[in-house]
Amino acid sequence: LVCISEKEGKQLGKNGVVAVESTNLAASGISQWKLQNKAVRELFEKYPVLEAAFNEMAHEVIRTAAWGLMWRVGTGSVLSVIDVITDIYVILNFRAGGAGQKVYYLAM
Repeated sequence: LVCISEKEGKQLGKNGVVAVESTNLAASGISQWKLQNKAVRELFEKYPVLEAAFNEMAHEVIRTAAWGLMWRVGTGSVLSVIDVITDIYVILNFRAGGAGQKVYYLAM
C-alpha cells in the first residue's frame, strides 16, 4: 500500500469508477474493485470505515447517473422537435412563393 505511486493511485481510482459504472448496485461495484486490486483490499482492511464511505459515494453516483442521462435525452428531444418546426416553417414559406421566396432560396 505504501509503495503505490501517484500514477498507480490514479489508475486505481479510474478502475474504481469503471467497476461502479459496470454494476447496478454500489456495493457490488466496490466489492468488484476491492477483489481486483490488492492495494484497495489492504486499504479497506486497515481502515474499514473507508469501505463504507466508498459504498456511499458509489451509491450516490449510481443514483444520480440516470438523471443526467434523462436530462440529456430530454434536452435533445426538445431541440429536435424545435428543429423540425423551424424546418416546416421555412419549407412552407418557400413553397408559398412571392417576394420572400428569393430570400429563402438564397438562405438554403
